[in-house]
Amino acid sequence: MEKPIVINISREKLLTESSIATFAAQIKNILRSVLSLEAYRAIIREEEQETKFIVKGSKKDVMAFADTLDKEKEYAKDYMEHGLGSPELTDTKLELEKSIHNFEKTTGIKWPIG
Repeated sequence: MEKPIVINISREKLLTESSIATFAAQIKNILRSVLSLEAYRAIIREEEQETKFIVKGSKKDVMAFADTLDKEKEYAKDYMEHGLGSPELTDTKLELEKSIHNFEKTTGIKWPIG
């Protein structure tokens, strides 16, 4: 079984450039896994595709992280389904931007993707 991705979004853990780069890479891996699950769910059993991850931090920080990660997923799916410039993608992008703003305001951490 694949080792889980552990993300600690405590403010003091993300103060260096290398830790921010690692944070960005972890988020990209989670999104790749989530999007792969959506794309291949019909042919491959979910357990074989699932990437385990653990997010540590205060409840508010973790909730802000989860919401923003979900919005990133929605944006990527709408981009693949509707294409750049579509009204659906524009609406999803606005929701993502709001979520990123909330994450940054709540955690004091800059969202590393985008």
